[in-house]
Amino acid sequence: MIRRLPRRSAVIAANPELREREALKELGLIGSMTDALKRRGVPDLTARVAAELGALAWKIAYERWKDTTGKDDFSELARQALVQVQAASTMC
Repeated sequence: MIRRLPRRSAVIAANPELREREALKELGLIGSMTDALKRRGVPDLTARVAAELGALAWKIAYERWKDTTGKDDFSELARQALVQVQAASTMC
């Protein structure tokens, strides 16, 4: 599977329908995270921002992991990305 990541990415990048499908999956993930946070009592706007930032951190970590052909620990890359996204959000 890991060796297929660059090829998968290239196929998606070359196909508008697949890029759209990836974008829709990302929106669905953000929506699910937002809903889960709201069910836990998080205010709407805070839930949405947290979900968007979480999805951004995941995307950054995945891109970095993919570039290493899966040799690095994804969970560590995700933690690093989340720390960086949190740091950037406090600067804004």
